[in-house]
Amino acid sequence: KNAPDYEVFIWDGTGADILIEGRGILASIDIAIKPKIEDVRQLKNGIGVIEENWGRKPDLLIIYSRSGIIPKKVADFADRMGVKIVRKPAEIRKILDESK
Repeated sequence: KNAPDYEVFIWDGTGADILIEGRGILASIDIAIKPKIEDVRQLKNGIGVIEENWGRKPDLLIIYSRSGIIPKKVADFADRMGVKIVRKPAEIRKILDESK
């Protein structure tokens, strides 16, 4: 409701918990209490499944840390893999808005 330009979809498939689409962008988002390297891998591995079922690849891969804790080794790995990690839902909106 705070981002009317985007639609949020629950994703039951591999890799992500939700998909956010809008303004020509598709974001694949994993929600974790405290992100792990496996969460990053899972998000990356789900790209093909999302493309096959949604009809396009995600433009953005994001992990939302519900606890706000992001271990350094996970942050470094995510950065190398092109996955963004955020601590607040507002950060997701900011990334989406900046990716137009």
